[in-house]
Amino acid sequence: MISTRGQGVRKLLRRNQKCAVRVLMTLSIAYCLLVTQRGAIAGIFGFGDDSAHLAKPQFRLRESFQVSSVAWSPDGRYIASGSMADRRLDIWDVAQRKIVTVLLRKFPPAYFHDISWSLDGRYIAFCDAGVLAVYRTSDWSEVHSFRGPPGNAGCTASAFSSDSRRVALLGTRFLGVYSIPGWSTLKSVNLGNGWGHADGFHALVYLPGTYTLLLAGGQVVMMAPHGKRETGWDGRVWFFDANDQEPSRSIRTYRPGCDQGGGGEARNITVSPDGQYIVTGAQTGAGGGPCAIATESIHVLRTSDGRIVAAPLDGLPPVKFGGGIAAVYTHDGRYVIVPHGVWAGWVHVLDGKTFKVIDLVRADAFPCDVAVNQVDDRFVLAAGDQLLVWQLTTR
Repeated sequence: MISTRGQGVRKLLRRNQKCAVRVLMTLSIAYCLLVTQRGAIAGIFGFGDDSAHLAKPQFRLRESFQVSSVAWSPDGRYIASGSMADRRLDIWDVAQRKIVTVLLRKFPPAYFHDISWSLDGRYIAFCDAGVLAVYRTSDWSEVHSFRGPPGNAGCTASAFSSDSRRVALLGTRFLGVYSIPGWSTLKSVNLGNGWGHADGFHALVYLPGTYTLLLAGGQVVMMAPHGKRETGWDGRVWFFDANDQEPSRSIRTYRPGCDQGGGGEARNITVSPDGQYIVTGAQTGAGGGPCAIATESIHVLRTSDGRIVAAPLDGLPPVKFGGGIAAVYTHDGRYVIVPHGVWAGWVHVLDGKTFKVIDLVRADAFPCDVAVNQVDDRFVLAAGDQLLVWQLTTR
């Protein structure tokens, strides 16, 4: 028979145990919030004494829609903005800070709404549902449109070559390359056949000074993270030389391991102006299975051998949501601008040589896209219904 004193001691121990569990749960939740909201905290309280504070807010432009894509003309004169929820493509005069031209999409809005300028500034191209529409900037008239094979096309992204003599279209299962100004087909690749079967393709870019195209995406692989076989995404970049109908090579950007926080597919890609480095981002997040929560987001790879030389935004515990939405180099390769975050969102500025985070910018809304001025060190962020412009100052 247990004494009254013994029962009191047991009750006290149970209360202390429950209290300790509550404290541990509170500390765990606080830690998770601290990690996931590090950008918001930095934006409110500053980036610390070691921050370079390179990015200075310059001005903002208010749109009539939620901006999902943005592109800055090579001469720095115009900013083009579009939305996956609106037919308008607005051309802003940067000096006047007003819309000077509106291009109307012919088809209902689709999920993808990529915008690209030719480097000579003569053409602008954008995905119009399943069609790539090309406009002449001298009079803003449509000069040509491209559509891939039925059932294998779509329009995910586009890119102009460095000499502005070619434009490439990437669809869900199609890669097309066309001449400028002849508009003849130079390459037509069905990505759904052979090697490309069941792979995903999301972004493309020309290797500077060449006709080599780099495609970012993911390859479906089988794995057994917890003893159960299932499919996962092995992040990849594929190289297509000028005459290739199949990739000349591919490099891994993200591993597929679920239990180690694998990053999945490469969702965006940018290349340094000298062509030596590739920056990719994985747009991963929470929910949808054991592979959904990831710690990887931005990887910098050496173009020559595909080796990962930096992962500046990785290494956090697997409580981070969102991922690398976009990335772009400044014109001289000095900086890499990376919108990255959740809820209010933030933008990381990386050193173009060391790839270390040297500044952090708080955005007013979740960032969807970023573009840079090729004349000076300004960049524009698409965030909500705003175009936010910052100036990068000299360190």
